[in-house]
Amino acid sequence: MSDATQIVERLRAAKAPAGRLAILKAYAAENDGRGTTGTYEFESNATTIGVDVPDIAKECGEFLKGTGGDASLRFLCLAVAFNGLRRAYQADEARGILERATTEFGNVPLFGHFLAMALDGGSAADMRKGLAVAEKAHRELPDNAGAAHTCAVLIADLASREDLANKAEELDRALKLVDEAIALESTKGRFYHTRARIKRLLADYDGANSDIAKALELERDSNDAAERRGVYLIERAMIEADRHISSFAKEARDSAKRLTEESHTANTELKRETKELRKTLEASQIQAIEVIGFVTAILGLVMATLGEIKGQSPQDALTVLAGVAVLLFGAVFFGSWMLRRRMGK
Repeated sequence: MSDATQIVERLRAAKAPAGRLAILKAYAAENDGRGTTGTYEFESNATTIGVDVPDIAKECGEFLKGTGGDASLRFLCLAVAFNGLRRAYQADEARGILERATTEFGNVPLFGHFLAMALDGGSAADMRKGLAVAEKAHRELPDNAGAAHTCAVLIADLASREDLANKAEELDRALKLVDEAIALESTKGRFYHTRARIKRLLADYDGANSDIAKALELERDSNDAAERRGVYLIERAMIEADRHISSFAKEARDSAKRLTEESHTANTELKRETKELRKTLEASQIQAIEVIGFVTAILGLVMATLGEIKGQSPQDALTVLAGVAVLLFGAVFFGSWMLRRRMGK
């Protein structure tokens, strides 16, 4: 039987708040969460107490409003109250617990981890502040799987809101952080759920499906298992939705590219055919002009020579005829050459 199970049974059996406080005091004397090692087990046990023992979170919250008790007991009560309220989805009350204790425990590394979790789910500015706090807590709590996990969660949440400048790079960093958390504690379904989210955002849909299946397998026994499994099932649906959206987007891009290429090919072919048709029309025009010029030259030759050869000898007439022919046909051919040259430009 684990320490958490034993203390939960004892706390349930002790109905009066004073009796419960005495049990917590004895536990805190042997388990001080204000250090830098062993804090993950302390946090997990405090969370179990806050979730599994009815009304204990509120009782611890009330105790913290006073000034009694030693620091180790007060910090245990803070951990129980904060995590119990947070897991009961009373985020404002949980955050209020931390705000009232900032002066008292603000320099405790695990308190920074709690504060980072409280800032998650707020505005983008809150989550960026939370990430900075979480990263500091992660550096100070090297063996706390939850500290690494919280950093990954905040990065994933900011990425989902498109509030990261280097989204892919940051998601890769988040993946390493959640891998670190799983290496330290491999039995937490929520760690696999976070990794599934990150893989979905990185478009690794097969990997995301594998992790969400593992999360569902592990999340069976806790008091809030039903709520967590509901969240995981929603994530699984989102993985499949994003997979289909990504597939449709790729098909749309491929179709657009194919249409662009086909349009370019058709446009090139049209230009080529237009150029060939123009050449054909120009050649026909030149031939028509040459024929007209040739006929005109013949007529001019006939008319010109008829007037010149009257009364002349056949030899002189032939000489005149040849000269006129050379001039007229030379003019026709020269004009045709100039026309071809001009149209060929």
